[in-house]
Amino acid sequence: MASKELDVLKNTNFGVFMVNLTKGSMMGPHWNPSAAEVAIVLHGQGVIEVVCPGIAGETKCKSSRLTFEEGDVFVVPNGYLIAQISFNNESFVFMGFTLKFKDESSQYLGEIVYSPKVG
Repeated sequence: MASKELDVLKNTNFGVFMVNLTKGSMMGPHWNPSAAEVAIVLHGQGVIEVVCPGIAGETKCKSSRLTFEEGDVFVVPNGYLIAQISFNNESFVFMGFTLKFKDESSQYLGEIVYSPKVG
């Protein structure tokens, strides 16, 4: 949900999101060019993979693959590539907030396009 969609968030750089990954599913690799994410796991367990963007002069930047469970909080800085994956035994549900620096959407590495068979 973006600030444009909720009156109380109008004219802010603040957004709210909730993700429910069913068991064995994945939210494709994506990054937020100008928004940081802060989220809390509400249910289940999953893996968050974060890839360092390789910013010039950044010496403490490293990629991570971390497991999270209910009650854990994670933060993803803007510009980092991220993928969220649920385990095969249960859903992975988390909600959080974005702190935007510009009015841009998440950028995904790939897109699934459905094209009906013609003829």
